[in-house]
Amino acid sequence: AAAGTPSSAHAAPVDEPCPAPARPPTDRSMTPTNASTTANGSITNAAPDDDVPEVRFENRIRYLDIVDLVFTRAILSPGMQLFAGFLITLGLLGVLGAMPPDLWVPLLITGLAVGTGLIFLPFTWTTYMAVPELMNETVEADASGMRIHVMDRIVEHPFSVYRAASETDRLFILRSRIVPTQIFTKRGMQPPEIEAFREILREAGALTDTAQGERRKAWIGFIVGAVLAIVLPLGFTLLTRLAPA
Repeated sequence: AAAGTPSSAHAAPVDEPCPAPARPPTDRSMTPTNASTTANGSITNAAPDDDVPEVRFENRIRYLDIVDLVFTRAILSPGMQLFAGFLITLGLLGVLGAMPPDLWVPLLITGLAVGTGLIFLPFTWTTYMAVPELMNETVEADASGMRIHVMDRIVEHPFSVYRAASETDRLFILRSRIVPTQIFTKRGMQPPEIEAFREILREAGALTDTAQGERRKAWIGFIVGAVLAIVLPLGFTLLTRLAPA
């Protein structure tokens, strides 16, 4: 080597960047228990609220649960009660007017079927039986919403999609204009789990003390229907008598 020129053996070392560590493969078994998969496949972690309990339970829907669902929706619906009041009152007027049974019996039966929701029971039950897998779910709920495990999927439902919730002796019923009505049976829940889920719904603003107001509106609908059933025939009779011959 020429004088003043360092040989290759004594050349200054060159710093090379270290390779980035390999990213470990994604595994569902490595996913935290409070993480869930959204529609685009990403994993989101729900921030738990220390003041609101978390609950997990099995939801097994049966025939009597569907009966309770249609009955509750009917008796709290002003429109259905208006129709029922109209038909039942017409049937009672037929009884008082000594009309043939083949005229007033169908009115009474139809009015009772509408007022109790039983007229819709076959259709509602058929809808649930069309996808029987949806009648067996595992539900996790906390302040952020619900994660429903059904078949091999996890469906996330934030409470913001539900406009109201009601409670019966058998069910929690969550109503929405965006997603289908959700029902959760108490049969597979222990008393502490029922109370925890009730508290979650209250904190989310879904379960409120509006049942009395809904029943009052339903009664008003029934009374309005009954009044119409009385007034309309009288008005028709009056117009007939006033009409020129």
